[in-house]
Amino acid sequence: MQGGRGRLLFWSDPGGRDDARTGDSGMSEHDEGLQGWGASGAPPSVGDGVETEGVEPPNEGGLRPRIVLDAVATPSYPGGARILEVNHETVYTYSWPVRRSSHLFLLHPVDDPRQDVLEYELALSVPGERTAFEDVFGNQAISFRPTEEYTELRIHSRARVRVRGTWESERVDYTGSVDHPVVWMPWQRMMMLPYLMPPELPEPQLSDLSDFALDFVRRSGGDLVHALQEMNQAIYQDFVYEPGSTTVETTPYETYVRRRGVCQDFANLFIILAQLLNVPARYRVGYINTGGDYEGQVRSDASHAWAEVYLPQIGWYGFDPANGKGTGHVDYIRVATGRHYRDAAPVAGTIFEGGGGERLEASVRVETVG
Repeated sequence: MQGGRGRLLFWSDPGGRDDARTGDSGMSEHDEGLQGWGASGAPPSVGDGVETEGVEPPNEGGLRPRIVLDAVATPSYPGGARILEVNHETVYTYSWPVRRSSHLFLLHPVDDPRQDVLEYELALSVPGERTAFEDVFGNQAISFRPTEEYTELRIHSRARVRVRGTWESERVDYTGSVDHPVVWMPWQRMMMLPYLMPPELPEPQLSDLSDFALDFVRRSGGDLVHALQEMNQAIYQDFVYEPGSTTVETTPYETYVRRRGVCQDFANLFIILAQLLNVPARYRVGYINTGGDYEGQVRSDASHAWAEVYLPQIGWYGFDPANGKGTGHVDYIRVATGRHYRDAAPVAGTIFEGGGGERLEASVRVETVG
């Protein structure tokens, strides 16, 4: 806080720093994700990743007949959907009473044609004033100001969500070619500018990252979709998942050089590489259902982070470089989004008076219920 009027209480799990491939417990003391979050089951398979089917060489008119993204079928779930229940609980305790604080919760899942929120409730152990609103990124947010002193704040978010995957009848068919470089109309660029601007890094670092990104475009013959898919796979295969090897301040270039990190780092790296290719990209926080029978994949025991890019006449599409797959699968639950993790933190807040000796416990459980 400026002027010494307050201090940062917490900046919770930026999405995916858990104890497996999809995150870790190596965050700062104010990060919700540093506790061992528990979830049962095994994770999604590598084979359920982003797929391109029916992509043919350019015809005489220079058009590719069809590009299909992430067409994944799970026969045991008729209709291409499943119902998941998420229980996300965070508990903060203090040695001395907190007298004045302010909080922001981004815990409400996305509700759109791909994802229906059937039930949602947010239970707080402390009475206070709540204000629900839609933030500038379209997230369903709740601002909370406690009206009583407290030494424990318990935040319990429960959601029941119907998630639809990308199925045969819902495939994205694109009759043109998505080639690099992408040309945006002035009004499109204006609307997408926050997602086109890479973070400020020294010019030599941005140049190095740009060359790395362009290598995928060259190897893909200018096919941008294929280049993004290969980039996603390269991060998954060539970078080491290592909890505790990074912090919330680790830059994408440091991740690129060290070739190690967790899902937040891999998402940040993918985002900047896409932006350097003139592709709008943003940060997404959500959950993965780990209750399926999946082989060869590490677990997700917490909220997770991945990248989303905006493609012409396709829209926003997710890439999960921590797991080398697309996120059009019924095991992904989308929650909050923004330019980076600070825009999409599930729980954030500031203590103005009181507090001290803060302790944190957090847990996430995702279950298939239908």
